[in-house]
Amino acid sequence: MKKSFFSIVFVNLFAAGCWAQSSQFVQAPIIVQRGDLVFQTASLDEAIGTIAQDGDVIYLPGGDFSISSPISRSVHIFGSGWRADSAASWNNKPTRITATSGTLRLNAGASGGSLNGVAIPGNIYNESGQNLASYTVSRCWFIGLEFKNWASQDLKIDIKSSVLYWVRADAGTLNLQNCLVVNSNFDGNSNLLNLENCVLTHVGGLNSDMFYDWNTVTMKNSIVFHNLTNAYFFAQFSDIVILTDNLFVGNPGGLPGYVAQYNNIIREEIFRKDVFIDYVSNQPFLEEYDYHTQGNCMQCADKGIYFGSAPYKDVPENPYITARAVSIQSDGQSLKLNFTINKGAN
Repeated sequence: MKKSFFSIVFVNLFAAGCWAQSSQFVQAPIIVQRGDLVFQTASLDEAIGTIAQDGDVIYLPGGDFSISSPISRSVHIFGSGWRADSAASWNNKPTRITATSGTLRLNAGASGGSLNGVAIPGNIYNESGQNLASYTVSRCWFIGLEFKNWASQDLKIDIKSSVLYWVRADAGTLNLQNCLVVNSNFDGNSNLLNLENCVLTHVGGLNSDMFYDWNTVTMKNSIVFHNLTNAYFFAQFSDIVILTDNLFVGNPGGLPGYVAQYNNIIREEIFRKDVFIDYVSNQPFLEEYDYHTQGNCMQCADKGIYFGSAPYKDVPENPYITARAVSIQSDGQSLKLNFTINKGAN
């Protein structure tokens, strides 16, 4: 992995140096690593569909990438993050965010692969008739998940430290750990949903059930902001719902009776600003907030995205540039480069 690190740093330095001279962003190449072999390309479709083989690692620099074909290989994709700690905006940073266009489609051959540090302005789903066995998404931002695997109950999807809006899964097991889920509409069909150390918001209402038609739902150490108009909209047609050590903030009249079991806490009188540090108002869910819980919020102990065995981390694992200073020396021939490189913990 040391060789890949220096390859990534080099291409990012090169792009940043060119940016400083031309005042325009120069796209660094995509790197495909296979052991000691390193390949470069400017096309994500080519990297995934032509160059990469099963087990390869694909490093995406900051920038916008078009992907028109499904992922059919078991590859591990690392981007520079959707909200790197070098800047808050999408494009004004030394290393830009990594974003793809549209949706991300997965074929059965993508089983065992992973995605890390990428913004997707669409959904992640497996192609119709493609029985994906497993996939891992971490430190990403995307709209929704839609996984179908009617031929097998062995499907296993892991979502970690990510921001998403809704979920639909038709078989197998879906695990969400340390995630921010905005609309919290979980639509299932004879499968298992596990939620741990998440932050969820849900308004309730017709055709907007929080947990709909799941075989089993387990949720623990999570914080739920809700405004259910009817308890019926919480977990409709779900067979087994086990809720342990969660904090529910909202209208307790809208929650089913079993929510109060297993050390769950219902607090109608507190707001987001009472739960999270620097949350200045009771505004709807906003991704730019940090969502660290207040130290004096005793009901929040061990709950939320920053607790548990894998605390929330949106800083990408792919090395990226957090600061740069580029200048031409007095001799007019030398280029001085000063850069700070960062990399999120694994």
